[in-house]
Amino acid sequence: MVEKELDEICGEILSLLDKYLVPSASTVEASVFYLKMKADYHRYLAEFKARAAGALRAAQLAPLVGRRPSSRAGGWALKACGHTAVRGAFAGGRGPQGGVGPDA
Repeated sequence: MVEKELDEICGEILSLLDKYLVPSASTVEASVFYLKMKADYHRYLAEFKARAAGALRAAQLAPLVGRRPSSRAGGWALKACGHTAVRGAFAGGRGPQGGVGPDA
């Protein structure tokens, strides 16, 4: 609910800046002030949406945190942030650079 309200308020402010304030600025300083304000509101939206996306991703990964090792391939499997590592995929559970897994 807060997310939607913040998005709407920032959208209204950006619309006012675009329609009225920036075009009616009588000096260069006033124009710069309004353009900086516009940039600030775009930054607020971007930061807020990035945090919201991060929180959503954390909520999606929460069930994976603290899981016991998988029985697949006789080792462990970890799936987080789109990465999958399976112990036992290489000879002796070691990867091409010397090791894969928590005990490598």
